Amino acid sequence: VYCYRERDQATGIEILHAATELEFNSEEERVAFIDRALAAEQHCFLKLTATYSLEMNKLELDKAVDFIRGQSRHRAARLQEAVLSVMGLGELVDITAQVALARARRRAPEAGSAAGAGAGAA
Repeated sequence: VYCYRERDQATGIEILHAATELEFNSEEERVAFIDRALAAEQHCFLKLTATYSLEMNKLELDKAVDFIRGQSRHRAARLQEAVLSVMGLGELVDITAQVALARARRRAPEAGSAAGAGAGAA
């Protein structure tokens, strides 16, 4: 997920721009979005991983909440209900530094070839 925030010059309203890999029609669009994001004062790049959780074995869950059941049957029942209601798991990782570094490395050869072309023309 690529995000950046900017202030609209005409209205002064803060605008949050966000896109995922699936929203870009080409690599050029993705790179242009990343460049706009990096130019903005506030930007963030996140990697989202999500998966379905496996169904919990109720016998194992019963064993796991046995210690609570002795103290509070109500709490044990609520805990079992909460655990059984989990449908998936997700992880959100900040990859802002990695994206910025990768973009800087890609720009370095471009800058070097532009400088070399200018030196050769002089």
